[in-house]
Amino acid sequence: MKFVHHELERGIEIESYLEPVQYSSLGKEIVIMLRSEKVLNRNQEFFTDSNGYYMERRKINHREDFQSRTPDIPIPSNYYPITSGMYIEDNESKLRLTVATDRAQGVTSFKPGEIEIMIHRLTVQDDWKGLSEILREEDPEGGMLRVSTRHYLIYSSPSINFSIFYH
Repeated sequence: MKFVHHELERGIEIESYLEPVQYSSLGKEIVIMLRSEKVLNRNQEFFTDSNGYYMERRKINHREDFQSRTPDIPIPSNYYPITSGMYIEDNESKLRLTVATDRAQGVTSFKPGEIEIMIHRLTVQDDWKGLSEILREEDPEGGMLRVSTRHYLIYSSPSINFSIFYH
């Protein structure tokens, strides 16, 4: 994997290039970990876009629609889809870290100041999460898929109250 970053006027652009993932009998998940020392979402909340329309509040190990039998919900249940972006906020420093993406991906924030973005995934059997097939994408020539992504990181002060956008 190769990373390239460019400092922009108002943020940082990160490009990642992933060579074809080699087959594994266990499957693979490739993630980008972003860590901030200035934006610590100690309340374990983060916000994801809902199909690009509005931001929705997310909280680790918490669901409004069901009660878990254990205090910790499994890792996959703490991942959320994003279409265009997500952010974390720090109530003490009054800072926000926004990540805009060039494609739909999965995201979570397990620890304060940490953002985990799944950029590629390979499964060897149906994971029973709705696709009803394995995830083994191929390029047009039949080889394993190469992945390139762009993420834009922007540090800012929360200037609008996003509470009106999530439900």
